This record gives sequence, structure tokens and C-alpha cells, in this order.
Amino acid sequence: MKKLWFVLYNIFVIPALYFFFSVASLFNAKIKRGFVERKKQCSKLRKKFLELDRGKKLVWFHSSSLGEFEQAKPIIQKLREEQNVNILITFFSPSGYENSLKYPYADVIAYLPNDSVKSVNNFLTNSKPDLVVFMRYDIWPNLIWELGNRNIPAMIVDATMQKNSKRKLPIIKNFHNLLYRNFAKILTVSEDDLNSFLDFNIDKNRIAGDGVVTGFAKIDSRPVAIYSQDFTVFGGSLSETHAKKIIKIMDEAMKLGIPIIGLNDSGGARIQEGVVSLAGYAEIFLKNTLASGVIPQISAVLGPCAGGAVYSPAITDFIFMVEGTSQMFVTGPNVVKTVTHEEVTFEELGGAETHASKSGVAQFIADSEIKIFSNMRKLLSYLPLNWKDRPLEKEFDFEQELLAPQLDEIIPDDSNKPYNMCEVIKLILDDGEFLEVHKNYAPNIIVGFGRVGGLSIGVVANQPAVLAGVLDINASVKGGRFIRFCDAFNIPLLVLEK
Repeated sequence: MKKLWFVLYNIFVIPALYFFFSVASLFNAKIKRGFVERKKQCSKLRKKFLELDRGKKLVWFHSSSLGEFEQAKPIIQKLREEQNVNILITFFSPSGYENSLKYPYADVIAYLPNDSVKSVNNFLTNSKPDLVVFMRYDIWPNLIWELGNRNIPAMIVDATMQKNSKRKLPIIKNFHNLLYRNFAKILTVSEDDLNSFLDFNIDKNRIAGDGVVTGFAKIDSRPVAIYSQDFTVFGGSLSETHAKKIIKIMDEAMKLGIPIIGLNDSGGARIQEGVVSLAGYAEIFLKNTLASGVIPQISAVLGPCAGGAVYSPAITDFIFMVEGTSQMFVTGPNVVKTVTHEEVTFEELGGAETHASKSGVAQFIADSEIKIFSNMRKLLSYLPLNWKDRPLEKEFDFEQELLAPQLDEIIPDDSNKPYNMCEVIKLILDDGEFLEVHKNYAPNIIVGFGRVGGLSIGVVANQPAVLAGVLDINASVKGGRFIRFCDAFNIPLLVLEK
């Protein structure tokens, strides 16, 4: 029996062990050769990255096959020739890498086989891309995570959508435009400026400041934040950068707890940037709502404003308009005529008088910008810097005669006889100074600011001289909005009811 086991062991076991160790040795040698080869490739790749002109931006395209890059050939070629950028192409399939070695439109071609943290980190450290473009939706989580940590912008373009379409050229054109809109963030001198959208040649018309001036100032020795739109720059239209500047100054105003003043003169969104500019308006509207009741928001409409340019002023606390110059409307008279067949002028549709007396959007109007700015300064003197602050207090001589015998003459004995409540208010307030708000809208109620004993107060009063001072819908809205504002900023109220 032992002899039999010995024979079987020599016949089967020893050859099997020899075969196993031989295969393992060959496999190990292959692994070593692969490791050495991979190390050589990494060394060559690192050398290529070092040879790149770092004065240029590096755009990294990542995909699995060369066919997907064929769809992007026009944009890649144009990027290299016109925008002077370096192109990096990587594949996560060996066949894609091998087939692309002679691809003429790439500066560096590499094989990135997996999404391991170490592999991704090493590759990003060596390549330092300015933008990553994924050519399909099956992207790698570790790579995306690391791009976010390094603040490297990325976008996804599914080039496979081309396969199921017979209309190749229009789709490629849209694909071309989509890429340029996203590339603009890194291809312009200012990385946050989308004004280089090449299809409209805006990059050749770039203007410093992008049509809006933002900053800080002092009024009556108190700080304010301010932004002013410039209608001479693209009609004051709002771009992404334009919006970011306004959002930034609004954020700073809320952090510092100071009023924000907006001088609006804009034709609306910059159509060349598409939905990006509309997103800028959405951010501004959000800031308006967050600042409501926290800091005073004052808007001056100093020219024709349309579309998105009027939504933000409409949700601020106070709006100033200039007669004959300022207009606010969602859409212009030509569109109204097309839709309703009604002919209407700019002033009738959205002029200062219309918004001051009919819609109630504008609280103050004047016949010149000088008066607008003067009234704006006067308004700020009654307001606190923020909801925690107190309004500016003025000196008051309590030794002076405070009795007002004229009140006995103004108010009639007959309760059915009307009188002007404004005269009563001015006799009660310090020095007879009263800043009436919404003077032309719902005149059957009076709201405004004044001072008693040097302290700022809000005044709410019925006006017997108009509709016997009854409250209708407009008067209720007017009074309610003013009372809410005073409540938010802790301004005392004087209520005169008749």
C-alpha cells in the first residue's frame, strides 16, 4: 500500500507542484514586468506634465473610447487653436488608450485604469487640471470627491446621445455651445466671468466692473452699502459676474448690519449668457428675502428697467422713482400690443406716476434725481442701521413751548366735516417735519416718518379729507406694510384714528 502511495505521489503530486510553482513564477515575472512598465509609463507621463506650458490652462477630457472624443473633435481643436489651452485626454479602458496614441488634438494622452484614492490623488497632483470634462455619466465617485476637495470645476457631457440621432450637425453644434459656456469659467482672464461666451464675441467687449459699481459709503456719518448699475455697459444687463457683485455687497451689508441701497438702471438679464443670468436674479431675490426685516433695503429706479431688473426693487422696503425718466415693467409696450392689441405708452405702463398712484410699487417720486437722493438721505435719517440698532436721535429742546393751540382750530366740532390730517400730524411732530410714505397711493390713509422729542417714530393716520378716511383694500395693504416695517426695526408708532 505504501509503495502504491509513493508511486501516485511521484506521478501526480510532484508534477502538479512543479507546474504550480512554474506558473506562479511566470505570473510573478509578468506582474513585475507590468509594474516596471507601469512605473516607466508614470515616469514618462510625469515628464510630459512637466514639459507642458503652465502659462496655459489645462482641460482634461476623461472617457472610455476614442469614439466619444470624435464628437468633441471640433471643440477640442478650436480650444487648442483659438483659446491656447493644453488638452489632456485619459481613458479607463486599455483599448481606448491604445487606439488614441496617435490622436493629433491632445497634448497628453494617459491611461487611468481605476478610481482608487491613491491613483486619483497621484494623477491630480501631477496634472493639476483647470477643468475636468467627463464624456459620459458613469463617473467615478473618488475622482469627483477629490475634484471637490481641490475646488477643480467639472462638467458632464454624454457624447453617447449622438448615436441615436440622425441630425448629427445640430446636436454637435449644441454640444459645442454647451462646452463653451462651461469652459468660459476658466478660459477668460477673470475666472468667474462668463462674459467670454465666444458665440456672441463678448470676450472682445469685456469692460471692467461688468456694468455695476459696488462699495461702501457714509450718509450722516453712518455707514451704508451701495451698488449702482451702469446702463452704458450692455444696457446695464445682469450677467453672472454682475449678479455676484451685487450678492457679495448684500452679504457684506448683512454681516455688518448696515442698510443696502440699490441704484437700478438695467434692461434685465444678459440674454447672451442664457439661464446663468436668470440664476443670478434668483440669488439676488433670495438675498432680498433674507435681508428683509434685518437691514433696511432702499432702491432707486433711475431709468427704464424691465423683466428681472424690476423684481428685486419691488421686494425691497422703499422705492424711489424719477418722473419722466424711470419706468418699471415686466415686459414692454410692444409685447403688450402684440398680446392684447392694446396700445400703451411707457409712462402709462410703468412710469413713476403709475407705480406711485395705481400699483403702489413706488413709495417716493420726484421730478429730478437730485431730489430723489435728497429724500433718500432724509429717509435714512429716520431708520436704524439694522433691526438691533436704534434710529439716529437728534437734539431736542424740551424747554421750548410745546403746546399747539392751532389743533383746536383745525379739528372741527362737526364730526361729519372733513379736515386735513397732515396739518395735525405736522403740529405734533418736531419742527413740523413729516416724511410721508406712499403719498399718492391710497390717500385715504397716511403713513410716514417724523420725530417726537428727537426720537424717530412712524405715523399711521386716517385721512378724513379723502373718502372720509375709510379703509379699503389699498389702504389696508399700505398701512399693513408700513406697520410691519416699523415693527421689524423697533420704530414706535403714533396712530391717529378718525
